[in-house]
Amino acid sequence: MPLLRCAAVAGPANNQLDEPGTARLLAARGILWAPDVVVSAGGVIHATGVELRRESEEQLTERLAGMAATLRQVFRTARTHGTTPAVAATELAGQRVLMGRRADEA
Repeated sequence: MPLLRCAAVAGPANNQLDEPGTARLLAARGILWAPDVVVSAGGVIHATGVELRRESEEQLTERLAGMAATLRQVFRTARTHGTTPAVAATELAGQRVLMGRRADEA
């Protein structure tokens, strides 16, 4: 980790970090880390949009643009609460699942 010289780490690989504590080390060094669960969402969004929903390219582009807003929200939450992007992403996912369940119950 001390040899890592970059401003950010991002990529669609699962489990990019060797352990959860590495996210804290990156944050302490001022290295922005985009959790793989957020970055990888684009492939899932695109595949389900094309295969299951038969969405147009315009619809897909709009939905994929939402990923940037999600990533900004994750970074903002992590910074505000003094936590890692991984924790913030997990909390956001939990909130969205609860919102989806509530919508199904209505």
